[in-house]
Amino acid sequence: MLHGVERVTMDIDIALEMEEANLQRFISAIDAMMLKPRVPVASDFILNPKNRELLVTEKNALVFTYNHPSNPFFHLDIFLTEALSYPELAKDSEIIELEGVQIRLVSIKKLISLKKCVDTERPKDIHDIMVLTKILQEKSRE
Repeated sequence: MLHGVERVTMDIDIALEMEEANLQRFISAIDAMMLKPRVPVASDFILNPKNRELLVTEKNALVFTYNHPSNPFFHLDIFLTEALSYPELAKDSEIIELEGVQIRLVSIKKLISLKKCVDTERPKDIHDIMVLTKILQEKSRE
């Protein structure tokens, strides 16, 4: 949506630096917002690298989801793999301002490549790729 794709989404995808101190700060923020893991585990489940590895290798998970008990439609997904970590995605990103706050956003080109890597072709991803490609082409003409 932040790149201009008009589609309702119920989640926010974020990339983290997976070092312990940063994850501790993230868990503190999640707890302060009263978000809970979608699966029945403690909020700090992701602190353990073995737990993250188990999710990726045995459950084929790319994200770990938190939501708010009173709003089950809001999802905060954190990427679990090194390839989708903050240090990696920040290499191909830009900073935008959203309501007076600067945030780092993965580039359109990178987002297209990530959506093309999804194992199953979901109609929403196919649509997003088409729209994002058009937006990228329009920006390159400017």
